[in-house]
Amino acid sequence: CFAPPPFFLLTTFAQTNTISSLSFYPSCGKEKMIWTIVLVVVVALLLWDRLDLWTKAKGLPGPFFSIPFIGQTVQMVMNPFPFYEHQEVFGPLSWNSAGGKFILFSKGTEFTRNVFANAKGSLRLWLIFGAEAILGKENLAFMHGPEHKAVRHSLLPLFTKKALSTYLHLQEGKIHEYIEKWCEYTNDGPQPIRIGARDINIDTSLTVFVGPYVPEEIRPKFTESYFQMNEGMLCFPIALPGTTLWKAIRARERLIVILTEAVVQSKQRMSTGATPSCLLDYWMEDYIKDENPPVKTDNDIAFHVLDFLFASQDASTSSITWAVQLLADNPDVLRRVREEQAIVRPNNEAITQENLAQMKYSHQVVKEILRYRPPATMVPHIAVEDWKIQDKDDSYTVKKGSVILPSIWCASFENYENPYTFDPDRFGEERQEHIKYSKNFLVFGLGPHLCIGKEYAMNHLTAFLAILAAEYEWEHYVTAKSETIKFLPTIFPEDDCIVQIRRRPSSSSCC
Repeated sequence: CFAPPPFFLLTTFAQTNTISSLSFYPSCGKEKMIWTIVLVVVVALLLWDRLDLWTKAKGLPGPFFSIPFIGQTVQMVMNPFPFYEHQEVFGPLSWNSAGGKFILFSKGTEFTRNVFANAKGSLRLWLIFGAEAILGKENLAFMHGPEHKAVRHSLLPLFTKKALSTYLHLQEGKIHEYIEKWCEYTNDGPQPIRIGARDINIDTSLTVFVGPYVPEEIRPKFTESYFQMNEGMLCFPIALPGTTLWKAIRARERLIVILTEAVVQSKQRMSTGATPSCLLDYWMEDYIKDENPPVKTDNDIAFHVLDFLFASQDASTSSITWAVQLLADNPDVLRRVREEQAIVRPNNEAITQENLAQMKYSHQVVKEILRYRPPATMVPHIAVEDWKIQDKDDSYTVKKGSVILPSIWCASFENYENPYTFDPDRFGEERQEHIKYSKNFLVFGLGPHLCIGKEYAMNHLTAFLAILAAEYEWEHYVTAKSETIKFLPTIFPEDDCIVQIRRRPSSSSCC
């Protein structure tokens, strides 16, 4: 740690220079005294910052020096993944600072699980600089205690088998629609596919979550505002007019207006006894029967719908992009997925909950994609009071106001056999690493903020994998950046996965 100089030096410096200033006052005027006072204040602040870091670090490994107050904000915002990789070398627990915050990095799985499990008490989800300003304090991610528990319980009808079956039909339709667009897009040559994966997910999410209540004609505007909001997660946390963060907040306000109107329309439709056609309908069907719903206003419901959109969009986009790359780079895995699809869906039948359950190997592949390339590498929390974090061999007291970064990435490579090899067989019946190392699989979180849409997300990625493997073939054009990871804020290959895709000869062709 970078230890500050003894505090008495500050007192000595201040006394000496103040006396000196006063003695020169008659001849040099007020300017020298003012500059002396400014210098004393600056030195005092610098020493206070050093002392604060030194007190909180308590001997933990970390950088030899960090810029006072700013810390390593620039590196964290501009090159987050290399920043995290560099931090990992310090060990299971280490410290750094950014944006005026003391940051504790948790690399060990037990430490990370402790953080997730205690998000209901001493810790709160923090996500990233500016996240609360962008998403709003009303967002489910920032709730805790009985209110959070009641809201989560009210959302359970949104993810029943019946509801998931409705969503699966909508998901399949959008997956087909956009992979066909990929065929057209890459018809004349290989192209990066990340933006295409993003487009699949935003349109699928809108269709599944709000259905007809955000019609096609306003979806481009909705999408533009959503991505503008998302950009705020990767900028400096300054919300002055014209800044990226300021624009992100305004974009969220526009989205809430659209979603609030969608809530009103869904309520009206479901009050007539109509059959639910999307997630919002399932919610409103149950909501209008509840005499005392935990979410009181249409505006608050809209914030929670936005939370679903935000939670599903970037993570699924990352996983779909990596699925395309990893299957192309592992032809034996792709062959076995196709063999399974030929058995489960010999004529490319519609995907249902029933045949999805039969896709055992495809499910293993999906789990391995999520383990090998976890979309969210870290889930930042903030301590709202002093809290002791510990595992079997070590412990540390986190001071109130500190940010904690529990690493899902590190947990995903700890304990597993040959963890840096992409190997879906690890989750098969023979090796059963999903049971042996279940504590390491933290992609969907743990504790009070365990992802409520876990099954929906797994269904989406498995359905995509099944359709892509059975009905299409593609080549991945490997570059020097294909294995380099970038952070947006979920992870992607640096070159955005360059591919050329077309229908398989056995499938009806339109591209």
